[in-house]
Amino acid sequence: MTLLDDLRRVQKLDPKRKLGIGLILLVTFFLGLVGAFFYWQIRFPLKTEKFQVFQPSKKEPQKESKLASLSLNPSSKNVKVREDFIVNLEIHTGDNQVEAADVVLSFDPKILRVKKVEEGEFFTTHPQNKITDGKIFISGAFGPEGGQESKIPVKGVGRFAKITFTALAASSSTKVSFDAKKTVVASEGKDVLGEKVEGEYTIN
Repeated sequence: MTLLDDLRRVQKLDPKRKLGIGLILLVTFFLGLVGAFFYWQIRFPLKTEKFQVFQPSKKEPQKESKLASLSLNPSSKNVKVREDFIVNLEIHTGDNQVEAADVVLSFDPKILRVKKVEEGEFFTTHPQNKITDGKIFISGAFGPEGGQESKIPVKGVGRFAKITFTALAASSSTKVSFDAKKTVVASEGKDVLGEKVEGEYTIN
């Protein structure tokens, strides 16, 4: 019996039997595809790479060390001509261990006169304390010269110096400012000075 004879026999079947045979052939074809798919998966498994999902570090960025600061206190004041007034030079070391400091202040000698500069309590020794025309030179360090044991370095807040000014003439605004190039606060041999709060005064 040939394939042609089988086809002729199928053609003679009633429609219901033809539909049944068709469904059987369709299911057989589908099962064959599924079987082939699993066969290839087992025989030739696909290689998949594992991708690591990026997760940002939970570590907080390291904060920069807080710099030291120098300030004149009070930073503003109303005074009368021929009146004396006191300005404190204060130091704040921030997060630094400070060894020494040099400060140069500028002022208008026609408006102000420096009556005296007294050493503060923060440093134990003051190698320089000098007044020239329109300039004040002050330095401080730690050492045994001041009658105290050496305590290098030191961290904290304190008074560097106490300056007494005398008002000579009227002025709506006269400044006492830091010389940025010559004013330093030293820690481990480096300048760690950041903010400088200067003074501005009114003379009536």
